[in-house]
Amino acid sequence: MNEKLETIQKRSRIGAKVLSVLQTLVIVGAVLCLVGGCILIGLKDEINPEIRERVESGQISVYEIRTQEGFLAATFDFDERIAAGDYATAFAADCFFGAVMCIFVCIVLFQLGIIFKSLSSEGTPFSENVMKRLKISFIVVTVAALFASGLGLALVVGLFLWCIYAIFEYGILLQTQVDETL
Repeated sequence: MNEKLETIQKRSRIGAKVLSVLQTLVIVGAVLCLVGGCILIGLKDEINPEIRERVESGQISVYEIRTQEGFLAATFDFDERIAAGDYATAFAADCFFGAVMCIFVCIVLFQLGIIFKSLSSEGTPFSENVMKRLKISFIVVTVAALFASGLGLALVVGLFLWCIYAIFEYGILLQTQVDETL
């Protein structure tokens, strides 16, 4: 039993380190998206005529340019921007959306890293600290699903994660009962 617990704790420490590296990469991705979006906005007077020329010559299809769905597409009318020839703003919005999604991922990775650290020190996933981190992660994932894919998928993801959360709540109850029995 002790050997298995030590193995789990070792894997948890490794998991925390891997998540820390991934979190750094995602932060770099968010910064690159923000910089790219700002560059697109700043150079839109040069970019828009180039793209407009290629669309008019048939080298690029407007339908190949845009296929955005979800909450972001509902709040920012990409088709209207493209129809007006403002391609750079539509692309910049994609970059900014990418940065927001990277931030969501970064928050989840941070929370999961704390869960792994907790597992390596406490030896059980059934603690209030883990539950708090899971709740934050689940809310962020559900909100990200809303932004990325719309209400339908966000609802399914939210319900699925709520089910997992309820299972962990039950696990905490059982863990408490076992601890009180000992």
